[in-house]
Amino acid sequence: MTDDYYSILGIARNATSKQVRDRFLQLARDRHPDRYSDDEKEQAESDFQRITQAYNVLHDPNRRRQFDQDLELRSKAPAKEVGNQAARVYIRRGAEAFKKKHYQDAVNNFEQATREDPNDPQAWYYLARVSSQRASWLSRGLAAATKAVELEPMNATYLKQAGSLATTAGMTAKALKYYRDALTFGGEDPEVRSAVEALRKASG
Repeated sequence: MTDDYYSILGIARNATSKQVRDRFLQLARDRHPDRYSDDEKEQAESDFQRITQAYNVLHDPNRRRQFDQDLELRSKAPAKEVGNQAARVYIRRGAEAFKKKHYQDAVNNFEQATREDPNDPQAWYYLARVSSQRASWLSRGLAAATKAVELEPMNATYLKQAGSLATTAGMTAKALKYYRDALTFGGEDPEVRSAVEALRKASG
């Protein structure tokens, strides 16, 4: 389920913009990672990230309005139905951000979609796809692609994406398996066939 950003900041849902900002500044000072070390620093980094994410949503009028609508939806519908509906919303927002090349925003939305509905393979696929845009996101992208394939093992599109990310990660054997499965379930694909041949040559 979506994190309750009001709870994270410890403020009421009718808090003013100033109250949101003041509370964020207070928490950010208290939980800034530079104030901690070792294991405590890692926890502080996680807390700081959640605090910042909550502030980024609640200080923006449009994003806050969307978030309030999501909370209202969750309060009225059964949990499973809410998860599916919310996942669709986040996938749509992520896709819009991806088209505009706002990759960080896209990643945030696709990750939220996977939290809302962990069994939605499309959410994992899109997360893998956008993660391929930056080298620092490779491990996250590969994990997402793997999950998408686990959920739909005969989806050639998902297999192709997984093969591409595995190739980038230097996981030749795994990449070959993904690509071969993509050819098996999706039929002949010149791009996939070319990728397979390139991997074979590279591996000797």
